[in-house]
Amino acid sequence: NEFIKLTDRLSFYLKPTEELLKDNKYFTINTILTSYTAFFALGEIGNNDKIGKLNSKRIPNGTILISVANGPSISINASNGHLDMSKEASKNPRASMNFTNLETANQLLNGKVDSYTCIATGQLQIKGFIPMIDNMNKILSQVPAYLS
Repeated sequence: NEFIKLTDRLSFYLKPTEELLKDNKYFTINTILTSYTAFFALGEIGNNDKIGKLNSKRIPNGTILISVANGPSISINASNGHLDMSKEASKNPRASMNFTNLETANQLLNGKVDSYTCIATGQLQIKGFIPMIDNMNKILSQVPAYLS
C-alpha cells in the first residue's frame, strides 16, 4: 500500500497539466523531480541500453555538470564508457550545461522549447568540451521512450 501511495504521488508531480504548472510550488517540485528523473535515467540508459552504451562509449572521460539556477545540480562522470551520476555539483567539470532558471529547465525537459532556442536566448549555457554534451544529449533523447 505504501509503495502504491508513493508511486501515485510521484505520478502526480511527474505528469503535469497546464493548470497544475500555474501553481508555483507544484511547478518547482515538478521541475526538480523531472530534472533528477531525466538525468539519472540518462545514466541508467547509458550503462544498460544497447544504443545508450554505444553513445556513452563516445563520451570522453571527465565530468559533465548540469545545473539549474535555484534548482538541482547533477554531475555525470564518464569513465571509459561508464556513467556515474551524482547530485553534487562538480567543482572542475570538463563540460557544463547551465540553465539560467527553473522555467527554462522545465520547458526544455517537458518538450515545450528546443535547446537551440534556449542557447540562442542565453537561457541555456554550454561550456567546455562540447563533444561530451553532444553525446550525452543522444542518450538524453532516449529517456522519453523509457519514461512514457
